Amino acid sequence: MAKEKVKGFSEETKYKDNHMIVLRRTEEDRFPFQFGLNKAELILLNLPAIEAFVAKHKPARDKAKAERDGEETKGEAKDKKKEKK
Repeated sequence: MAKEKVKGFSEETKYKDNHMIVLRRTEEDRFPFQFGLNKAELILLNLPAIEAFVAKHKPARDKAKAERDGEETKGEAKDKKKEKK
């Protein structure tokens, strides 16, 4: 099985003697996502629900963003290709 390319950046830190993980989209990300061990365990327990949430809502967000930016979504581009045939 091929290893997935990981996007983003992470680092471990400490806050008041508690171990933390800091997640960033880019190295210069101004608003990183930071949490400790208890929340990390909670995220792992609920990973299937998080994946389903992203799968459910990401297409609508991407479509709205494309409309704001005046671009086509990948799905719309495929539909247009089918219509031309």
